[in-house]
Amino acid sequence: MAAHAEGDDRAQEIEAARREYRAVQEEWGVVERRYAEVAVEGPPAITLAAVQVSGALNAYENGVLECLQTLAGGQSCTPGDLARLGEMHRASYDAYLAFLGRASEVLGADGIRRLPE
Repeated sequence: MAAHAEGDDRAQEIEAARREYRAVQEEWGVVERRYAEVAVEGPPAITLAAVQVSGALNAYENGVLECLQTLAGGQSCTPGDLARLGEMHRASYDAYLAFLGRASEVLGADGIRRLPE
């Protein structure tokens, strides 16, 4: 939204984007702890999938930060920049779904069947 807004609306949208970015940063500690648990305790197939999710999310986060910095500097993100952000978002979500699928296969649970006791 900030990339397309002008004037006061632009400043408000940039600030809203910054708030969202900070909220994600605050949650990152929880994600990192859970990632560490999976990396240490998980079977290799799940660990690899977790590494791929982490990498994809990190790339997307860096892309968002670059765009925020561009906007804060008074410039606009190019359509290509925004398209790349969309691609990184999709890639991170696809990696997340792949992680869930891999974990489900390895653990034998799919949301319908229960894990063995």
